Amino acid sequence: MKQVSIFFLFMVSTLCYAQKECVLRKEKDSIKVYTCNNDNSRFKTIRASVVMEATLSQVASVIMDVEKYDTWQFNTISAKKLEKPTDEDVTFYSEVDAPWPIANRDLIIRIQLSQDKQTKIVTLNCNSLPKYLPENKQIVRVPFSKALWVLTPLSKNRVNIDYSIEINPGGAVPAWMVNMVCAQAPYESFRNFKARLASKKYNEKVVSTVLNY
Repeated sequence: MKQVSIFFLFMVSTLCYAQKECVLRKEKDSIKVYTCNNDNSRFKTIRASVVMEATLSQVASVIMDVEKYDTWQFNTISAKKLEKPTDEDVTFYSEVDAPWPIANRDLIIRIQLSQDKQTKIVTLNCNSLPKYLPENKQIVRVPFSKALWVLTPLSKNRVNIDYSIEINPGGAVPAWMVNMVCAQAPYESFRNFKARLASKKYNEKVVSTVLNY
């Protein structure tokens, strides 16, 4: 049961800033993970935050490099870029592993990046497109997912990352199971994110349209 629950931790239930009844579920390695009640869903919203030593463009480059999601996002088997009309707009397909006997999930996500030129705050809106590709009968298509990244510069090389996700994982998995254990998966993902960001590749790689602090 624990494995089945963990599979959905990072795929749980709109931005938590205005939400009430948020609970800090895990705090370790400067990573904080909260769960928040969601009046519009049986599934709780997950929010994670951390401060990282990097520039805005370096952090954004990790998020926009969707084909490398299998190196840091929890239980992601594969991720494939489908469309990228601009550096600020990418659509991708991703498959997420689930423990037997639960079927794997897949989802199609469009990420759109924008930046406030005065505050330098970067936002990345991530919305699911479940009808973008035909469904695979062996995999359950996630019918709804909405996530938001907010990258706030604290100094030239320090960025506060705030991430929240609301999702309906589809299928017959009960909400109580999804909500029971809510901290480990986002914690592991952000820990992997830190390692990915620290690699030489991302010390050198930037998103050219993002203005650093």
